[in-house]
Amino acid sequence: MKKLAYFLVVLVVFTSCSKKDSEVGPENTAAGLFCKIDGKDYAPDFSYAYSVFDGTFGIYGLDSRTNAVVWITLPQKITTGTHSLSGKGYEFRGDYTLGTVANEQYSTIVEVGSGSVTIDKITDTQVIGSFNFTGVNNNGTKRTVSEGKFNVMFRL
Repeated sequence: MKKLAYFLVVLVVFTSCSKKDSEVGPENTAAGLFCKIDGKDYAPDFSYAYSVFDGTFGIYGLDSRTNAVVWITLPQKITTGTHSLSGKGYEFRGDYTLGTVANEQYSTIVEVGSGSVTIDKITDTQVIGSFNFTGVNNNGTKRTVSEGKFNVMFRL
């Protein structure tokens, strides 16, 4: 009987400590980068943020099985809030590439690409947010990257 009472106390403690969906904020987002590409789940096995060049950094999600990469390039001095990725050049852009296949890089860098990124939290060590974009390749073919979320550490 004591074992049953102990089990019930432990069960009540653990279930009362769980968070409700309404309590889950950006800080509690699972680590990594996740999105959909043309409606299909994309969950890469490597994700991180890294300084790129000329005052920018990239948020990367690499699938080592297919060599596909989703990345977003942003200015290092970006603040929280929603920012456009639409045809603004190298400083604000979204990209998706399928390995090294020619014409398989889809980007918002061209004028017809569009999208946005929302930065919920950024520190010296971590960046958390969400994104979506439509990338276009050199042939005019489009790929839609949607429902994107990231919670990544800056890599030194």
